[in-house]
Amino acid sequence: MNGHDLIPTRRNLHFDLPAERISDWYQRCHYMSHWFNSKSIMAPVFERFIVQSIRDCAHEVECPPHLLEQLNALIAQEAVHAREHRRYNTLIDHAGLPARHLEQRWKKLFNLTLESRWVSNQTRLAATLMFEHHAAMAARDPWRSVDRSSDLEPGFQALWSWHGLEEMEHKSVALDLWRQCIPAGLLRYCLRTGIVIVVSVPFWYLMFDCYLRLIWADRRDADHLRGLWRITKALWGPKGLFFGNALGWLAYFKPGFDPWKEDDLALLRPLEKL
Repeated sequence: MNGHDLIPTRRNLHFDLPAERISDWYQRCHYMSHWFNSKSIMAPVFERFIVQSIRDCAHEVECPPHLLEQLNALIAQEAVHAREHRRYNTLIDHAGLPARHLEQRWKKLFNLTLESRWVSNQTRLAATLMFEHHAAMAARDPWRSVDRSSDLEPGFQALWSWHGLEEMEHKSVALDLWRQCIPAGLLRYCLRTGIVIVVSVPFWYLMFDCYLRLIWADRRDADHLRGLWRITKALWGPKGLFFGNALGWLAYFKPGFDPWKEDDLALLRPLEKL
């Protein structure tokens, strides 16, 4: 089956997340745990933006029935993602960490940039393509390389695995809508790739800012050198988030970019058990 034909499955899942492990659920390392926690804090804001940008553009064009079914399933998935991450973020807040304050910083950034009234629906959808591509890339590598027997708290591991796999499952849906909204040509290419340059700097700045604020708020007697080494390796190592995904980012700039050229259908098998 071609990945573009795949209709995402709607799953209404809940996860048991122990509050006492919120700061060290990732192999008892709060540097690694808070990297994922900072991603959870921003998740509801991103999910809301993605859903709205897709709805706005879908109303402007006549979509084929199959694509409409895919779009509705994607929206349903993103709604459940946002709900579960709001529950997750409540645990961060109850631990005395500034989850609510940091989420407000993300909302303010979106309000000042992509959600400004001067930004077109097509530009917002272009940003959605970039976010969806990044989410699918970030989700793919752990399922190819991580040691599943490693010391990850099961509830948090299950949530992040489910979220990542669903991002891979619907990774081409927004792109298929994009192709319906804008005719092929230089304008479509420039808007899709140009948004990366415009959005990446402020969004990555705030990502690291929120992460460091979590680390500072949760400073404790811990093995800081080991934690710093682990997060540095996870982000900047040869197989880390940035260098490990460099080819995937470069592929995004190809005129004929297609996320399913990385055929991840076999990696989606764990979703069949959910």
